[in-house]
Order: sequence, then structure tokens, then C-alpha cells
Amino acid sequence: MPYFVTEQGELDGCAGYATVKDDGEILGCHDTKQAAIDQMVALSIAEDMEPGGDYSDRAAPDALTVGDFVSWNSSGGRARGQVERIERDGSVNVPDTEFGIEGTEDDPAALIRVWRPGDDGWAPSSVLVGHKFSTLTKIDPLPRAEDRDLPDNYRPALEDDVPEGRACGNCFFYDESMIQDDMAFCRRWEEYVRGDHYCNAWRSREDEDRAENIPQYIRRAAARGLELNREGFGGDGLTEGTLRDARAMARGEMSDDKVVRANAWAARHAVDLEAAQNSNPDADGWPGPGAVAHYLWGIDPLDPEPARRWLEREVARIRGERMMMDNVEIRTFDASICEMRAAEDGDGMTFGGYAWRYNEPSLPLPFTERIAPGAFTRTLKSKNDIRAYVNHDDTRLLGSTRAKTLRIDDRGDGGYVEIDLPNTTDGRDIRELVARGDIQGMSFGFSTVRDSWSDDGAERTLDEVRLHEVSVVTSVPAYPQTTASVRNLRVIAKRTETDVDQLADAISALEAGDISDDQADILRKVVDRASGIIADPEEEAASSTPISLLMKQLDLLGKTL
Repeated sequence: MPYFVTEQGELDGCAGYATVKDDGEILGCHDTKQAAIDQMVALSIAEDMEPGGDYSDRAAPDALTVGDFVSWNSSGGRARGQVERIERDGSVNVPDTEFGIEGTEDDPAALIRVWRPGDDGWAPSSVLVGHKFSTLTKIDPLPRAEDRDLPDNYRPALEDDVPEGRACGNCFFYDESMIQDDMAFCRRWEEYVRGDHYCNAWRSREDEDRAENIPQYIRRAAARGLELNREGFGGDGLTEGTLRDARAMARGEMSDDKVVRANAWAARHAVDLEAAQNSNPDADGWPGPGAVAHYLWGIDPLDPEPARRWLEREVARIRGERMMMDNVEIRTFDASICEMRAAEDGDGMTFGGYAWRYNEPSLPLPFTERIAPGAFTRTLKSKNDIRAYVNHDDTRLLGSTRAKTLRIDDRGDGGYVEIDLPNTTDGRDIRELVARGDIQGMSFGFSTVRDSWSDDGAERTLDEVRLHEVSVVTSVPAYPQTTASVRNLRVIAKRTETDVDQLADAISALEAGDISDDQADILRKVVDRASGIIADPEEEAASSTPISLLMKQLDLLGKTL
């Protein structure tokens, strides 16, 4: 039960200023209002509750309805917000916390969205708190900050030019924790939008890579930061994005982008912990803004090293994976086993086929390549989101492991893929093409983690790979690994003083598997000159590199020049 103070002579039994309980029981009568406030604060601290404030301002049990604006005392001053839920016979639980408030008919409980002031008015935040009516004062509606204009292409999702299956309601930026009437908050445009509309900034909710296995010490720190923020600590510099990310961390969710930013933030703000108010709970001013910010970034200011070390390790992993993504290779297997069957739920069709086979060569390359059993074990256990496309085109999505519309079974003879085809143009086309026998095969995009070569360079074995995507193939491309070489063709020719047209013809011949001795010598010279084995453009090639290795060397050359 909160404690209050009255005005002078407001209650019978005290001619001065009284400190009272919610039911009007007088606990002390004072000559000055400050003395009554001091007693109210002392009693509230002793019982670990917020002071009630002025007795005459408390909201009566029937004084508030959903949508009303209220204010209340907090440790950071007078707070303001809007009532979103009222409970008169039960508990109001505050989302993302273990905090709940019991409401009764005499003193209902309210769930309130905190509003924060800006330069041009007030705006709702993503912070929710719970209070009893007796601690609340009804106020006039807060003046809203000027709405930010939505883009001109914001329009109903059913319009003809809107891509199928896209709407604000399934967009990455659509935040359903912030509701106003029948709209939710868009974090891209910082405005409320309708779920059945669309704009060109639409982004899939599956687009963001996420770190795996967020440590408990990071989750606990984020949760503590949110708790301190609700209590009014943290200062005015906190952004809605920081609070939103902290709630995700408390749930065990953290994007790779957040990991990279948190690591950089931790390095910049380590100096903040030199202040006692940010690192010593017994110091005056604890918890200071720096301590609260550290908590919200998932770093315990009292023991920051575990989080710092984890962030550093994760950043190294992320950077390594991104480097590997820059070196994606593609392999294709024929369509000897591709099938269609009714989906298990009876709605739609499921495509099945092998994306790779162990110990079998892929389609012809300038060398023989095989995949060792177990090459995919680690990448499949990592639970990274793998996607299925048409012809490796990331705009033509068929399914994903995160959505469970793509399933990959790592069998003894290879990787068997099942895709629950969407009811889209591509999904329907694949179903028809399989039925007609027009599908050329399946393919997968990967980065090499470990490989090995035979002594003569004629055979390569993929010992471990990182899988990025699988594709249903309607056309078989030429040897795809040459993209880096072709892209940098003019750079290679200039650096090695080679005629660009002759170099292009030689690479094309190598790709086609029909290369002459003269063309092979041109490529050997290019490799040798780039590596410094020979310096004189007129000198003959010094190496006798097997043709089967030339493509790999040229591709590596194209990526390094």
C-alpha cells in the first residue's frame, strides 16, 4: 500500500500536513509539508515501494479508462504515460520482466506505456510499466510530436504492383509491441502504420543473421538495464533502439550487427567505468548513466570482462564468415532424383532432391572434385539460416530453414533437400517443371573451410564447407568459379602486361574445357608474372602448372589484385 501526503487540514484529525495510507489512516501529522513528505519517502523506502505523492491527486477506482494519460512519481522525477490495460481482479504483468501488480476493485492495476518528451512534443516509447491507480494522477492528453511523413510509396499491400506476400505486418521493421488503434509502430519510418499496407523499404523478418547461444550473463545484464530504466535511471541519452535491442538480448536474441556494434561500443566506453558511480554500488550516484548504459548493452559494469571477451570472439567469427561469403562457390548436381509430392499438411506441394552427393564428382570442371562425407556436419549443426532459391537468385525465395519450409537431411550418400513450395509464381513454375522433367538439377552455394588436392593437382576434395544456400536449377551455368577472374580481367591484364582480349579468350577456353597449348601458356605466364616468378613480359612461363589448377589460381589472383 503506497503512502501519501495531504494538504494542510485536508483530513479530520490533523490540522497540519498528514502522512497517510491509501485508506486515509493518518500515520503522522506535521507542521510543514516537507516534514510530511520526508516521512512518506522514508516509509516508502523501508517497504521498497514508490511514494504515492499528494493524497488528493490519486486516481479513484473508477477515474481511469484505457487510453487516458496519467503521471506518477518515479526515482527519476515525474513520469508520464498512457494507460493500455486495466485489471480490477487479477494481475497486470509487465512484458519482458517478472514484475506484476495485483489489481482490486478498490485499487485497480494499470499497464502504462511511458511517453517521452522530444524537441517538438511527446511520443510513445517502447517502455511499459505497471502501477496501481492509487499512485496515478490523471492528466490532459500529451501533445504529440509532429508525425514523420511516410514515403509516397506507402500503399495498400493488395495493389497490383506490390510483390506477393509482402506487407507491413510481416516486415522486419513492424513493431507490434507498440500499438495505436489498429496500427503498429514502424521502426524504419518512426511512425505508426497499418499491417495491411506496404512500402518499398519492406524487409523480411528473416533477413538478419543472429548470433547463437547468447550467454546468460549478457541476458541478465540487459534485463537489469531495462529494470533500472523503468525505475528512472539512465539519463536522457538513451534511445529507443538501445532499449529495443536490450529487450531482445534479455530474450536471448542478438543480431550479428548488434554484436559488432556492442563490441565497438564497449571499447569506446570502457573509460566510463572509471567513475565510481558507474562501477561501485556503494558510491554516491550509483547507478550512474554509464552503468545503466553498460547493462543495456549486455555488459555488467561490475564484471565487464566476460561480456567483452565474448563480444570479441563473436566479432572475429562474424568477420571470418563475412570474408567467406565473399568467396562463395557454386556446385551443381544433375536431376536424377527430383520429385514432387503433396505436403504433409495436405496444403501445397513439397519438392525433394539431392543438393549434393558424397564421393561423386560435380558437373564437369577443369579438375575432378569430390565432397568428403562429413563436410557439411559442422555447418548444419550451427543452425544458421539456410535458404532455397531458384537459380541462386536471392529475389526468388522458395524456403528457409528458419521458417522450417526448407529441410536438409544429411544422409550417408549426400544432402537430401525438401522444400515446401510457396504459392508464388516461382513455386508454381517449379512444380510444373518437375512434372515435365525440365528441372536440370540442384545446386548449392558454399565457402570452403578445408580442402585438399592430389599431388598432380587433378583432383580436389572438399573436406569441410560452410553452406549458404541451395537452389533448384532450371539452367546449368558455365563454370561459376571464374566470376572473380572475369570481374577483374582488366586489372589482371594491366598488372601482368597481358593483352586483355587474349586473356579473355584463354579463360573462356579454359572454362569450356577446350584450351590450346598457346592459351594455356598465356595463363601460366599471367600466374607467374603476378606471383613474381618471372618479371620480363617476353620471358617464357617458368612454371608447368597443370591446367586443372590454373582456374583456381586465376580466381585467387582476381580476388587479390
